[in-house]
Amino acid sequence: MGNHRPVDAEHTAHDLAVTGAPPPGLTGWYVRNGPNPRTSSAHWFNGEGMLHAVRLQGGRAAWYRNRYVRTASFDDPARSVYRADGSRDLTAGPASTHVVRHAGRVFALVESSLPHEISCTADGLTTLGPYDFGGRLANSMTAHPKICPDTGELHG
Repeated sequence: MGNHRPVDAEHTAHDLAVTGAPPPGLTGWYVRNGPNPRTSSAHWFNGEGMLHAVRLQGGRAAWYRNRYVRTASFDDPARSVYRADGSRDLTAGPASTHVVRHAGRVFALVESSLPHEISCTADGLTTLGPYDFGGRLANSMTAHPKICPDTGELHG
């Protein structure tokens, strides 16, 4: 309800109205992530990840888009992080907690699963799929990593 009510669809809007003016030299993306249930839920944390992005360019807000993170459990809502044998499917989490840019890539994150790589381009927000850092990540990853300001290393 209210501020926690799910967004009912994916949207794209161009040339957004802005109160005031963004600095002309401020160019880039503002992207946030959060849970967005597609059906009624006992708690709003139980929703699939939804990214919201604004593109700032040339002193204006060029566009806004919101897109679901397309994980295995998004495509098949019956699919669970936990399999019948108790093992975990690291591709099935909702990727609904955080978004971080690291080493030229953008990742949607949740504590229970692998990060999901996202493509942020002029054409939109697209889920590229689960990302295990070339096989080096064999388990789930924190949803709240920190980037070292001196080395650029990602710490979890």
